[in-house]
Amino acid sequence: MTLRLLTNLAELSQADNANDFSITPLKSPSRIGEWLALLKGMKQHDMALINCAAPELIKVSFVRWLLFGRCAQIVSLDTVLPNPKTNTLKQRLKLAVVRWLFKQPTLFNEYFRRTEGYTQHYGIPAEKFSYVPFKVNGLEMIQKIESTD
Repeated sequence: MTLRLLTNLAELSQADNANDFSITPLKSPSRIGEWLALLKGMKQHDMALINCAAPELIKVSFVRWLLFGRCAQIVSLDTVLPNPKTNTLKQRLKLAVVRWLFKQPTLFNEYFRRTEGYTQHYGIPAEKFSYVPFKVNGLEMIQKIESTD
C-alpha cells in the first residue's frame, strides 16, 4: 500500500527510500483556484505533512474543517509559534480562530520537549505532541564527508 502524502517538504520526494510514498508538493493557496486545488488535494491524500510553516498549517487545518475531517490527516513537524499578542480585540479574535483550527492536526512532532506554552496559549493538548530527540541539519554536507574509520 502506498501512502499518499501532501507536503511542503520538497526534498522529501528525493529520499532514497520514498518508494512506499506518493509525494505531492503542497502549494500554499492565495487565490480561489489554489484553494480549490488544496480542497481536492486534501481529499485525495492520506496525510498532509507541514514543516515549519504555521500559515500553511492554519490553511490546511481550515480546509480539513471545511471537509468535516473526511480527508487527509494533518501532521505538523517543527512548528514554531510566537507568544500571541492579545492587546486588542482583533488579536484576541485571531487567537481564538487559530486555537480552534489547531484542533485539526493529529500530531505535532517537535524537536523540543517543553510544549507547555503551546498548550497554554494555543490550546493544543499535550497528548498531540511527540518529541523527536534530534534534528539533522545539513544532511547533504554530512553525506559528502568521507569516513576516516
